[in-house]
Amino acid sequence: AAGSFSDSGATVCTDCGPTKSSFPGSACVCDYGHIPDAQDCTPCEGGTAKDQIGAGTCETCIAGTYAPEGSRHCLGCPPNTVSDAHAVACTDCDAGEFSVSN
Repeated sequence: AAGSFSDSGATVCTDCGPTKSSFPGSACVCDYGHIPDAQDCTPCEGGTAKDQIGAGTCETCIAGTYAPEGSRHCLGCPPNTVSDAHAVACTDCDAGEFSVSN
């Protein structure tokens, strides 16, 4: 099953754990929003995202987007909020100002 693996000749599948995924016939690899480290998989830091499983890098979110820690995608800021590049959250516009989504 997805999210588990077994070695050749095994009688049971082993769960990959919360930060990993697997495909049929493959071992566990780091899930979306996570990168490999020495022992396991580490979540992408806030303001970055990784839209693939396995090896890869966390990409910095551009201005007008944000991503909490461990995100698969950078998300667009809602109307009347803004962000700089590498943002963990969007901030409200000041009184008398507004923004629209692109």
